[in-house]
Amino acid sequence: MNLRSFYRFLLQLFSGGRILYSVPNELQRTVVLTFDDGPNPRYTPAILDILRRNQVSATFFVSGEHAEKYPELVQQLVAEGHQLANHGYYHKRPSDIGWRRYREGVLKTQQVIETCAGGVCSRYFRPPFGAVSIVSVLVLLAAGFKIVMWNHDSCDSFITDPQELLSESVKLLKNQRVILLMHDDYPQTVEMLPMLLPVLKANNWKVVALD
Repeated sequence: MNLRSFYRFLLQLFSGGRILYSVPNELQRTVVLTFDDGPNPRYTPAILDILRRNQVSATFFVSGEHAEKYPELVQQLVAEGHQLANHGYYHKRPSDIGWRRYREGVLKTQQVIETCAGGVCSRYFRPPFGAVSIVSVLVLLAAGFKIVMWNHDSCDSFITDPQELLSESVKLLKNQRVILLMHDDYPQTVEMLPMLLPVLKANNWKVVALD
């Protein structure tokens, strides 16, 4: 076990299973599609159209700042059967702004997305950059959040060529239970997604939201 895996093991043990890196053990050949950083007025609607045509649901980790700017897109996510989750307000690491402001941003985002959605939303949170501290984990678990990481990164933050991005994404097939990290504010993700979903279907993978 390398140091990173050991640290992950300690976090999961410490959190009582409330830090997720993959889907439950019984869900073999299952991938949770997750999109961070939106909603984005240009690319989120295009991703929704692709998901609708392929009849699959996803989990969107919404930025509180963007949700305030584009509440109609948050409402559209809910109307089309996708899951809203929390990506914080400031898109900062805990070390950048301190745990109090970090927690404040997460709680503010929860309020924003629930106002947009017109009801209570699941308390799933994904830390920007996947960066956490012991204190930030403690205060968020105490506030009733589950922290959702990922075990496969599409690398759409770094790869701009859709074919290369597809090649990186289909590596998830080597696993059996995947939370896939993507973003709904990149054109390359919009171009890659219609190629990825048929590959998953052809290999008999289930595509689901977290819930």
